[in-house]
Amino acid sequence: MSNEIKNMIESIKPGSIDEDMTLTDLLEDLHNHYRVAERRASWDNIKGNDYVIEVYDLAGHKAVWIDDQYDAKLSVLDEDESKLDPEQIIRNIVDGWDHDDQSDIEWLHAWGYLDIDAVEVTADYDEPVNVLEIGCYGGYSPAKLVTDIDPYGDTKPSDILVEWDNAKAAQAWIDEMDSREIVLAHNEMGRASYYIVAVNK
Repeated sequence: MSNEIKNMIESIKPGSIDEDMTLTDLLEDLHNHYRVAERRASWDNIKGNDYVIEVYDLAGHKAVWIDDQYDAKLSVLDEDESKLDPEQIIRNIVDGWDHDDQSDIEWLHAWGYLDIDAVEVTADYDEPVNVLEIGCYGGYSPAKLVTDIDPYGDTKPSDILVEWDNAKAAQAWIDEMDSREIVLAHNEMGRASYYIVAVNK
């Protein structure tokens, strides 16, 4: 792997690679001197994983490092992709990434791309809805669609999303949650915020 990456970089930018460089040194060098964009998905938002995407500019060619803690890979983009803005390159990767265990809303929030105003339904919305819960913790705000209609009760957590008939019914549940006394968890700074969104978002 190390030699493959070295050869890849050397072919793009001759003379930039020290023969004795370790893979760790190489990646650090790329990070410190060639990085033009970076975005992370908070591990608190994606089931314990810290995902990283970095874009490097190597003499006009763009290279991308993707690390999801289980697998990591460096790839060089073709000429057309290299012309894209680095932030757009990252967004394209995020949008195309398989995330079957996350809803689109949870996935985009984890990467910092979620526009809550664009997905929140109006008070008179009369189709099935879910509720997005955004926690309030020191340094992070994990988001998840509600799967437990009685989070302070004795029921066991579920992986099945709770679905309300319409926004009015969901708002009644939110009002009940907001009226309850809560005991803050470790590092929790306050109540969660709730947003009503259409099903299948």
